[in-house]
Amino acid sequence: MIAMGDKSLTVKVLSADSLLYDDKAGSVLLPGEVCPFEVLPSHAAMVSLLTGGEIVCTPAGAADASQRVRIKIKGGVVRIENDNILACVEE
Repeated sequence: MIAMGDKSLTVKVLSADSLLYDDKAGSVLLPGEVCPFEVLPSHAAMVSLLTGGEIVCTPAGAADASQRVRIKIKGGVVRIENDNILACVEE
């Protein structure tokens, strides 16, 4: 088991005309093409297509669910590598 300590994810969510999210997060829930999936620090590198739904970012150190940021999307693509998440989406 990996101890996460104070590790966090650097998350950027971009659309064609704006930066929708640019912050640290403790976890990110993504609407993957096959099924939704959650990314935590130290996640394996991957690229995935995204379907319509919500990207849910839980800020690092969030005390409760009310601090989650929800971004509605129609689809897109995400790259996860070295605790960095870059999602290019259609709103």
